[in-house]
Amino acid sequence: MHITPEAKQLINNILEEQEITGIRLYFKGISCEIPNIGLAFEEPFENDEMYEVDGVQVAMEASIMPYTNELM
Repeated sequence: MHITPEAKQLINNILEEQEITGIRLYFKGISCEIPNIGLAFEEPFENDEMYEVDGVQVAMEASIMPYTNELM
């Protein structure tokens, strides 16, 4: 996973406005045998895995971890 400088600036602006520390990736279900992963601007949940990607705190829901080989 890579966050471009432009996306990082936008993400940081939203995080500052919302007064939260990072983004969260979560499992939305499977469609056509492909996992759907959602992104939310919210604080991490208790069982999330924590990463820092290009200076942005990223929480990942534990249930998507098997699908993240290509993300991380």
